[in-house]
Amino acid sequence: MNALAIRLRSFRTFEHLDLDLPEGCVAIIGRVLDAGATDSNGAGKSSLVNAIECALFGPESRSWKGYLTRGDETELMVELTFEHAGDTYRVRRGFSARGAGKSTLDLERFEMAWEPLTLGSAKETQARLEAVLGFSRRTFRASSFLMQRDASAFTLAD
Repeated sequence: MNALAIRLRSFRTFEHLDLDLPEGCVAIIGRVLDAGATDSNGAGKSSLVNAIECALFGPESRSWKGYLTRGDETELMVELTFEHAGDTYRVRRGFSARGAGKSTLDLERFEMAWEPLTLGSAKETQARLEAVLGFSRRTFRASSFLMQRDASAFTLAD
């Protein structure tokens, strides 16, 4: 899987982000200060990587409320465009905190235009997405990135 673009609305440290990712290896660093030093704390690096995971697999706790930018926000959106096995896909998750809260999941593939791959339920669509990817959240975490304070996930994984 090769991430091409990510769009975020009211996700953690990002009120609004539209980011096209360059081809090849990408390094995410903190804000650059004078003399080339970086300020890594609070720059949004972990939030960006977490957004990619959430786009692919949803929130780990099954609740989006903790991902909202501020407590008064009610709408959240995470969208990831990626290439995999020669095809281009877009997965979009949304959450509305109004009332009891409602989440959405949409999956599309690009062939001349975006064609929907979303099935009848989020659970069915998630299964289809994981079948397209060929890996689960656990495999993604162990092979794609190291969570803060969890370097052993890579070294101890099957």
